[in-house]
Amino acid sequence: AEADLLSRLFRLLSRLGDAPLVQAANLEAELQNLDVAVRLVTIILTKTPGALERLTQTLPRCVELADDALAPPQQDVPAVSFSDLCALLTKLVVAAEPAKHVGPDEEGCLRSRISGNLALLFGALCEAQGKDSAPPALMELDLSPLVQIFVSLLRKERGRAQSNIGVCVTRLAQSSRY
Repeated sequence: AEADLLSRLFRLLSRLGDAPLVQAANLEAELQNLDVAVRLVTIILTKTPGALERLTQTLPRCVELADDALAPPQQDVPAVSFSDLCALLTKLVVAAEPAKHVGPDEEGCLRSRISGNLALLFGALCEAQGKDSAPPALMELDLSPLVQIFVSLLRKERGRAQSNIGVCVTRLAQSSRY
């Protein structure tokens, strides 16, 4: 079920990410779909036990073998490519940056929620990179292009989105890589 949901969300994010949102015929509906998709991906990868490990193909520490087994069981292929998903989400972070500071009446708008959820996800990925047992797919992920964007977002956003972005910027700053 998790693999199916991730592959569906990836297809939806790809479709929404390919079309410039400012030219979308029904901008509000597209942003609503994008918000839900980003929120679900964030929840799956940050809150579902083992989801990030399955997506990055982390090898288990121990595997139970049958008595007659000659080799360990073959690992399942992840639902979507971790690097492709991160590249797509990185494009969305760039696209979600507002041109000007968010006013009090725009606080909590769809773009802000998308930015805040993406910040939570990338903050969690940065934290996971710092672990000694981080898988190669996670270690190969370069978040340095996002540092300047998240600092800019931190200045422009307000409310909960700004708080989430602040957490992400703090985690990036605490990492020796960034």
